[in-house]
Amino acid sequence: MKSTWASIQLSSVISKFIVLFKLFRQPTYVKQNIISDSWEGMFRSFRVMVSVLYKESYEYLWESLDLEEKEFYESIRFNRAPAEHWGDSLQRLSYFLARKSGRGAMVFIDEYEAPINGAYEHGFFDKVRPLYPSRLR
Repeated sequence: MKSTWASIQLSSVISKFIVLFKLFRQPTYVKQNIISDSWEGMFRSFRVMVSVLYKESYEYLWESLDLEEKEFYESIRFNRAPAEHWGDSLQRLSYFLARKSGRGAMVFIDEYEAPINGAYEHGFFDKVRPLYPSRLR
């Protein structure tokens, strides 16, 4: 079995982090995409995707959260949070995971440009752009 120095270094780095990986545009056989011809449809798809991540992390995280964090967590998990809470929902989830595990958390988003491109094509680019950190634009 061949191993390169780069792959050894990468394995050593990755093992120090909790990793969340999501695609914003799924292969055609997967139904959930974060693209739509309307802002409402795109935002709804995003909320469903994030709610699923919170549901998947529930058993691991629940006991480590304080009361305020639990209220926030439940509102996202059950897709009941007000619109202003969704903008930092992935950041907060990565913070909760990092704190619980004692390791860093990394969020990888593939096809991150798909929602921006769709929003531009369908005329609601101004609503989507502020949701992206400047380093992703």
